[in-house]
Amino acid sequence: MMDAKVPVERQIGQTVLNLTVEGHLIDFKRELEIIVANIYKQNCGIVCEKYQRWSWITQTPHNKNRSLIHIALMDRKTPVDIIWSILHEFGHVLQDVAELPLAKKDPLLELAREKDAWDKAETEVKKYPKLALLAEQFYSYRDKQLTSYNKGS
Repeated sequence: MMDAKVPVERQIGQTVLNLTVEGHLIDFKRELEIIVANIYKQNCGIVCEKYQRWSWITQTPHNKNRSLIHIALMDRKTPVDIIWSILHEFGHVLQDVAELPLAKKDPLLELAREKDAWDKAETEVKKYPKLALLAEQFYSYRDKQLTSYNKGS
C-alpha cells in the first residue's frame, strides 16, 4: 500500500521484490522496475494480493483521486501472466475514469473498456523487448480474458 511517509523509490522497490519473489518473476526484474515506476508516475499504486485469483483496480481510501492496482498472484498458469494482468490494469489507469460508472451498467461499454485496456497493455508489451518476445503468450492470455467478458454479456 502507498504510504506518504515512505519514499516512492522504496515503495516501488518493495512491490518489485514482492512480484519477483512471490510471483516467480526474477527474470523480469528490470522490466517490472520500469513498469511499476510508470504506474507510480500516473499517481497510482500497486499491491500484490497473494491469496486472490483476480486482479482489480480501486481508489485508495485516503485519496479519491489516486487509484490502486491489486494484482492477484494465485492460480496463474505461468508467472508472466502476472505481468499481463499488471499491464491490463495499468491500461485502465490510462483510460478516462469518468466512463467507469457507466461501463458497469452497460455490458457493451464494459467490454469496449476492457478491450481498450488490453490495447493499451499491448502497446506497453511492445516497449519491452524481453516481453515482446512473449507476444504470443500475451495474445493468448488477453483473448482468454476477453472471452470471459463476452460470456457475461
